[in-house]
Amino acid sequence: MEEETKRIHSRIQAVFRTWYEGIEDMETPPEEGRVNKWFLEDPEFDQEIRDAHVGDYDEIVADEGESWAKVPGGKMAVILVTDQFSRNMFRKTSKVFASDFIALKLAKEMLANGEYDELEFCKKIFCYVPLEHSEDVEDQAQCVKAVNDILENPGNEQQKRYAEYVLPYIEKHQEIIETFGRFPHRNEYLGRESTEEEIEFLKTCNRYGQ
Repeated sequence: MEEETKRIHSRIQAVFRTWYEGIEDMETPPEEGRVNKWFLEDPEFDQEIRDAHVGDYDEIVADEGESWAKVPGGKMAVILVTDQFSRNMFRKTSKVFASDFIALKLAKEMLANGEYDELEFCKKIFCYVPLEHSEDVEDQAQCVKAVNDILENPGNEQQKRYAEYVLPYIEKHQEIIETFGRFPHRNEYLGRESTEEEIEFLKTCNRYGQ
């Protein structure tokens, strides 16, 4: 393995260690504590990711993930950095969404070519999330299908419980895109003017960390 590939491989493993710390069985989703770190605002965790991985983010964005994607495990690491770590590092800024297109491209590629099916469960559940973050109705439908597929054929009981837990959130994302064609809670960060209907919606909606 050449030196550059070794270096990237080392960074890929660092990404996985940060995100999956404490998980012993990657086929079994973690209990509530780790899930809360993933999905709820945690300033300490945000800072931990920022300190350890902002350089990885910059490197990946510079070539849209192409270098990392060529190394085993790299596509999934790119998805985590550009779709998840970005939300921790740049919370409540427009930069949160700047790299979503990179994650979405790789996620759709992995879902289409069968790489998704070969992932361990705890990686699989973040491979479809870029579709949940997409402002495209077809991507939303594919995301809902991916979770329903898990429900229909779970590998174990905890996988089923996890899918049951996240499905209502994913369906709500789909409903918002079907209604507005975009996520209104992003408007203030992206300089988009909200419609009257969106303004009413934003008074009571879940902003999903943003």
